[in-house]
Amino acid sequence: MTKKDAIPKHLKAGSRQMYLRLLADYHIDDAAGKALLLAACEARQRTEQARLEIAKGGAVLPDRFGQMKASPWAAIE
Repeated sequence: MTKKDAIPKHLKAGSRQMYLRLLADYHIDDAAGKALLLAACEARQRTEQARLEIAKGGAVLPDRFGQMKASPWAAIE
């Protein structure tokens, strides 16, 4: 892996592993393929973050009027 192929620093451990594995397994070497792979890894991270937030606060939350509404994290997940 060359410097220009470096793993994006904002990816967390699980997404970094996925990035490296798919990069190697599918021989992704063009800019478009890497951009698509990065987007998939970032989406994975957002999904994991959303799941953690839903686990903490629930999928349904009261709004300022006390009415139950879907958590914004549910839409992200």
